[in-house]
Amino acid sequence: MKISEQNLQEISSRLRKSRLKLNLTYEAVCSRTSLSIQTVKNAEDGKHDFSISTLMELAKCYGISTDYILGFKPEHIDDSLMIQISKLTPGERGLLNELLRVFTGHSRD
Repeated sequence: MKISEQNLQEISSRLRKSRLKLNLTYEAVCSRTSLSIQTVKNAEDGKHDFSISTLMELAKCYGISTDYILGFKPEHIDDSLMIQISKLTPGERGLLNELLRVFTGHSRD
């Protein structure tokens, strides 16, 4: 399955932002991974597909999840919190949703 150009650009943008947020040069990323400078640049330029192993190495190097890189979840969601929430009963999740609505000011839809 071929990834769309728009999705590839979004993925590449998240990779670049993550590297720059950590103030890492291409050389620093390469010293922390088994990747070449060209591989890292290609992953960030959005013009080439890259391997799952490249994705995994960059996620580990940047301390981010592959779900974030792929756009499945925001960067700031804490996995341990998500695990705790997943263990709640449906009733408990409903109460948590109500609390979140109160604290965030969102009304019921």
